[in-house]
Amino acid sequence: MNLQASGLDNSMKPANFPNHIKPMNCMGRGFWKIRTVFFKGLTALVIAMVLLLSGCGKKAPPVPPRHEIPPPVTDLSWEINKQTLTLSWSVPRIKSSIQLAGFKIYRSQKQFSVSDCPDCPGIFKPVADILIENPILQDQDAERKIYTENLQTNSRYEYKVIGYTENGVRSPDSNIVGFDYQISMKKDQSEVRP
Repeated sequence: MNLQASGLDNSMKPANFPNHIKPMNCMGRGFWKIRTVFFKGLTALVIAMVLLLSGCGKKAPPVPPRHEIPPPVTDLSWEINKQTLTLSWSVPRIKSSIQLAGFKIYRSQKQFSVSDCPDCPGIFKPVADILIENPILQDQDAERKIYTENLQTNSRYEYKVIGYTENGVRSPDSNIVGFDYQISMKKDQSEVRP
């Protein structure tokens, strides 16, 4: 059957339609346009869905890699000589591959006043970030660290030390040391407390 006999001529056949395939009588020029638009739209939709739904695995909140937690400082102690506070502690012994990069020292300071709540917990703020290689940090020996600062009178002080690794993994809080520094303390008076 040729195209002339079926009522179709060559002008109704799409340009890229192969010559050896004959269109059916019921399919005119409009059918081929609709079919082309449909398949182009369907192809675009499938590509968009693949791109949108493809991902890098199961969707969940990000989880940081597991790191070993360094041990805490357990022997933080303090000494006051005149108006200078000296904190000292031992570097915790570490048996694994953890390497401490430094220590952060936190202080809670409250001025004495009538309105103070004696049982309220202190708010700790960082006061020093001491690298283990830092020359400001004075070493008694390789195992003991020392930090000094001047005090303000009529204040309640509390301190704690937290070690950290190069990856930012923090140790638990050290023991907390606290004292009241009053103006009535004599300038030559020294006090040592663990």
